[in-house]
Amino acid sequence: MNLLEKIEYYKTRTEQLLKTCMDEGRDLTEAELAEVEKMKTEGEAAAASMKRAAESKKLFDSIAGTVDSEVANENRGGFLALTGAGAKSASKRMVSQLVQSHGQKAFLTPGVVDFQVPLESTSPLEIQRIPQSILEVLKTTERAVPKWEYLRQTVFTNNAAIVAPGATKPTSVVTVDKADGELFVFAHLSEAIDKFLLEDNDSMAAFLQSQLLYGLARKLEAEVLSGDGTTGHLTGLLNTSGIQTQAFGDDRITTLRAAATKLEVLGHETDVYILNPNDWAAIETTRAGTSGTFDLGGPIDRAQRKVWGSQVVTSPGLPQGTALALDLDAATVDRDTRGVQVDWDRSGVLFEKNQIKARVEGRFGLSVYRPEAIVKITLDDDE
Repeated sequence: MNLLEKIEYYKTRTEQLLKTCMDEGRDLTEAELAEVEKMKTEGEAAAASMKRAAESKKLFDSIAGTVDSEVANENRGGFLALTGAGAKSASKRMVSQLVQSHGQKAFLTPGVVDFQVPLESTSPLEIQRIPQSILEVLKTTERAVPKWEYLRQTVFTNNAAIVAPGATKPTSVVTVDKADGELFVFAHLSEAIDKFLLEDNDSMAAFLQSQLLYGLARKLEAEVLSGDGTTGHLTGLLNTSGIQTQAFGDDRITTLRAAATKLEVLGHETDVYILNPNDWAAIETTRAGTSGTFDLGGPIDRAQRKVWGSQVVTSPGLPQGTALALDLDAATVDRDTRGVQVDWDRSGVLFEKNQIKARVEGRFGLSVYRPEAIVKITLDDDE
């Protein structure tokens, strides 16, 4: 039993003994009295131990917060549910919360509602569902502060070897640098919409999912993949210093395989390939050389959208002719503790026209821990 279970047992056992004596109209026997005294002593000792453990944890947390702000200010886990089925479910939950807090006619008066960032606990890769966005498979990290520092691995040279007794052990090179992380505001407004279109829950959910969440997700996805790091942009995976590159080979399929080899040589896995939809369509519709039939065999699994056994995720956020091979442990999408904020207004001209304009926004960033676990791939032979 742990300390809490012991305390609960001593309490319950003591109450049972006292009740038995009361029911039988007698005093405690010598043996029962000794048992009660023993449980009292041990219960007090267990409570004291719990108090010391709590104080030790508090001290440890304080020290950890001082030494390592990254650990103290983050909470990893979950996958963003801003696209596909996840977005539909998230928008319905948002509407439900909105109605509960502001009533059935929630959009009739101006207001602001904060929602937790829509998350799924399970990656679609685990349940054999084709992801609709790279945001669905990259884990997220919740940040308590808008700016932070984290450790990024820049070099790993494995010099492990069999060593004779008394000989000097070899040194492996594991180099890490501090990297700066920051949350950026992603936001947009809706067009003016007649308020009667948002009177029922279904219309509100469709509005949030199709116009607001979807737009926010696509912009975030594009920045995570291709942001150039200039003012107003993330430094996306393609433009992160230290990633690997793979030139075009004999064809697109063999080029993708060569990129996977670069990850495997360094001990990484090719969890996903990310391609522009047009590039993936070109691969899917490749015909055999002489027969002219579609090449349905070989490394491509069209039903599962896989190539060389790895999941393919398509994204218009990647420029055509460029792809990525990625170990999903290489990076996380960062989010704040506040969530996604929905703000709507009916003032001024909008009030006169009985219209509503909404704004949705959230703060997100990107942390790349292992650049070498990312390969930028050229899929065109003219580049």
